[in-house]
Order: sequence, then C-alpha cells, then structure tokens
Amino acid sequence: MARAVFVIYLIAYFTIVSFAYKQECVVGPEYWCKTFENAQDCGALRHCTDTVWRYDEKHTKVDSSTTCEWCEKILENAHKSIQHLANNEDLIKSSLINGCKLFPLSSVSSKCTNVVENYGTSVASLMKHKRYATLCHLMSICSNEPVTEPSTTEKPIILGQKRCTWGPSYWCSSLSNSRECSAIDHCSNKIWSQQSIEKKPNDNICQYCEFTIQKLRAIVEDEKLEISIEKWLSGACSMLPTKESIDECVQMMSQYAKEILTLIKTNIVS
Repeated sequence: MARAVFVIYLIAYFTIVSFAYKQECVVGPEYWCKTFENAQDCGALRHCTDTVWRYDEKHTKVDSSTTCEWCEKILENAHKSIQHLANNEDLIKSSLINGCKLFPLSSVSSKCTNVVENYGTSVASLMKHKRYATLCHLMSICSNEPVTEPSTTEKPIILGQKRCTWGPSYWCSSLSNSRECSAIDHCSNKIWSQQSIEKKPNDNICQYCEFTIQKLRAIVEDEKLEISIEKWLSGACSMLPTKESIDECVQMMSQYAKEILTLIKTNIVS
C-alpha cells in the first residue's frame, strides 16, 4: 500500500513538473545551470546561484580571448565599486550596469546589461563571491569550454598582458589604439567628447585643422552632397605650409578616415 502511494506521488510530482516547466527541466541541474535562462525557466535560479555557480570549478579562470579578459577585469573593478553598498540591491544593480557600459563592443555591453537587469540578485551574489569567470561564461561573453591549467612547458596566461585589457586609458589615448581595441565608438562618445583640450596660442595648424573639420561636418550633415571623405581630407592637407606636415597629414587622413568620420558625427572638433 505504501509503495503504491509512493508511486502515485512520483507520478503526480513529475506530471506537475512537466506542465509547470519545460520538458528539458527533468534532466536536472546539468540542464538548469547551463544558463541564467535555463535556471529561471526551471525555477532553479536560486539553487544554481547558491550551489553550482557559487562553487563552480569548471570556470575558475577566463580563456585568453581579449573580450573574455576584458570581462573579468571589468567585473573585478565593478566589484570594488559595490563593496561598500552592502545589501542595497538597486544601487548594486545600477553600479553593475554602469560597469557593463565600459565594454567597447556594443554587443558585449548589451549582453552584460541584459543579464544584470534580468538576473540582478544572482549576479550580485556571484560578484560578492568573486565568481567573475563564471559570470563571464554565463553572460556568453566567454567560451563555454572550461579553461585548463597550463602545462609546465607552457607560459601561463597573465591577465593584462594584452594591451586592450588595460581599459579606456589605453584604448582612448590615440586613434591607432582605439582601432586596435575596436573602441572608437566608446572613446568618441564617452571619453573624447567630454575632454577639454588646452590650445596653444597662435597655433595656426591647429586652427586650420579645426576649420577643416567644421567645414567637413557641414558637408557631412548636408545629405545632398556626396564626397569621398578620404580624398577631401587629403586635399585639405595639401594646404599645410610644409611638405613634412602635408605628408604626415595625408598619411593620417588616409589611415583613419573612418575613425575621423565617427568623431565628426560625435561633434568632436579639437
């Protein structure tokens, strides 16, 4: 009799589970804790956060991709800014979203922001326990393959050895750096547009540069006019006083025409 009651209980339980959650949820934690979405769909978000993810040993370090290393570094810095916020979940969430905006690639920034907005409590808990690598994998910013420890014959991967992981202070120090780190949009919108440039008195070349950029902006804003930005800028260079400055100007304009156009659209002049 007891066995029959137990069987009926199991049937009832699995019937409820089948109707309440996705069919895949019967697989268990292996499926639930693959992603935030799976955990939520299976009603296991807290379970995964407090057990599987908190003590995750598969992803104790990030892979060597630049974006993945960015992720760990940005989350680590974000953790420093939320340590003093105690349990104020709204402030923690707001600070983490601001951290997501530091990613130079909009697609990665969006992934990070969406996860924080939808799973803020879990993210805050994992941040508290410094599970940066686990979070980067759950955000689908890093590869889902576990990163193995380097062999004794291999050089260990050192966080920060890639210059683009150094952050905006490196990305935005020059046009070439912003191109190298795919950060031109971030630098033009978040950094350069906020900077004030100290101009030297009687700097004729600087004044001519500003005049040229202002004229080009007017042309760009006039949608009726179609020109080659690169050729127009190179032509403007020919008005400079020395051959050395002309050659240097033409080389820069040819190399960074796309980036300069982005700056013009962001209303940056100097």
